[in-house]
Amino acid sequence: MPATDWLRRGLAAFSSSSSASSSSLSSASASASAAADVDAVCGRVDATLPRQATEFHLREHLRASAELNSCNWFCRRSVLERVGGFDERFMDAAAMDADMHFRLLEARLVMVRAPASAVSHPLTAAGWADSLTRLRFLDGDALLYKKHPRRYVDSRRRPPDWHDLAVVAALLMTAAGIWLHHEVWAVSAGGTWLVLTAMLCIRRLRDTAKTPSHIAAVLLTSPFVPPVALFWRLVGAVRHRIMYA
Repeated sequence: MPATDWLRRGLAAFSSSSSASSSSLSSASASASAAADVDAVCGRVDATLPRQATEFHLREHLRASAELNSCNWFCRRSVLERVGGFDERFMDAAAMDADMHFRLLEARLVMVRAPASAVSHPLTAAGWADSLTRLRFLDGDALLYKKHPRRYVDSRRRPPDWHDLAVVAALLMTAAGIWLHHEVWAVSAGGTWLVLTAMLCIRRLRDTAKTPSHIAAVLLTSPFVPPVALFWRLVGAVRHRIMYA
């Protein structure tokens, strides 16, 4: 929900450096950026965390503080035409915004921040399986890496999660042990899978709500998160023909 003066404040930032904090997207000096024509303006997104914040709330709150958030962003038409607009191959709005941000950096354009131009972003509740269904957006990381390999790595958007690989490996070894009737192998690998899954549950609950419904959702979905996440990463690597971590 935009503030009453949201549009006026946002448009004013294109011509007034006093109402916006300058943030150059090029390697030019700050003084040169201030003197240059403003190409885009980023307003402020207010996403207040509820007292009982879930994983979904934390993720949306983090997205609200991103360098570029298209839910409150102003841009000249000439700039959009120059960079080719948003890449609609991305299914996730956060990945689409990151791609636009990287392209603005590479085009050495000038963007300023206008904190007075505010938009309120209510954090609504999500379904219990949201942590699983949103994993399908991971395939877009491969495209983001393919287009901007250095910036993708530097931004540490999603670092390699060796925990997921370890969980899936332990799960496969457990299945192999059962298939081969190798009790020691099956029990050892199964115990490792159980410990790693418990670690994932603890990590997911560390800074989130401890309500019965959220705890139940974490316990139910945690065994499936690593294999589903790995699946969608592989789908992205195959679809966009790129190997990435």
